[in-house]
Amino acid sequence: MLYAIGGEGARQITDVPRSRRTFFSAKMRRLPRQEYERIVSALNEHFDGVKDVDVSSFIPGRDWRGSPYQPIYVACNENQQDAAFLFGLILWRVMVDRPDHWGFRSAKDSFGDREILGTVYFRIDEPE
Repeated sequence: MLYAIGGEGARQITDVPRSRRTFFSAKMRRLPRQEYERIVSALNEHFDGVKDVDVSSFIPGRDWRGSPYQPIYVACNENQQDAAFLFGLILWRVMVDRPDHWGFRSAKDSFGDREILGTVYFRIDEPE
């Protein structure tokens, strides 16, 4: 489960952000279901091993060739920026669907003036 943590407490996130759904839907039509399931499995396995915190852009690394994430690049017509964006949205969806509890914030907010793109995911206790 994914939560936005703010001044008024935690708000559960249940879907991909509305502003990004058109992009997500269009690119997902190009990603074979079997490949998507392989990506979801790899991400869940990755986050099963994360103790506290991880940054989305660090997970796939720089070279996606031969990794479970390569089909994302192909589905995005080998556009690196679109592939990174789609990867982030797939990961977001995975985090929404997980049974454990996670919060998030912008990587830029987390690392100050360093130019790091992505989202920081961190384990939280179950919100009240």
